[in-house]
Amino acid sequence: MHDTLRTRSSRTLELEEHVLREFEEQPEPSTRTASEAANVSHMTVWRVLGAKDFRPYHAQRVHDLKATDQQPRVDFSQWFLQRLAG
Repeated sequence: MHDTLRTRSSRTLELEEHVLREFEEQPEPSTRTASEAANVSHMTVWRVLGAKDFRPYHAQRVHDLKATDQQPRVDFSQWFLQRLAG
């Protein structure tokens, strides 16, 4: 679905700086929010971010690995590889 209210625009240095600033200032930025602030499509925002090697991710909490965890993990990995091989 195309947004007919917006005109096709070219990516300028000013636009790129604006988009990057939005993502630096917002703790949880949104491409749609940034696109509305810059008056460009959210796909333009995605392209700017992609060109600057920004990638989408969600932070995840993980458990701590302890020194005693290593051998059981190695044992499991070797067992699993043996099962795959044969």
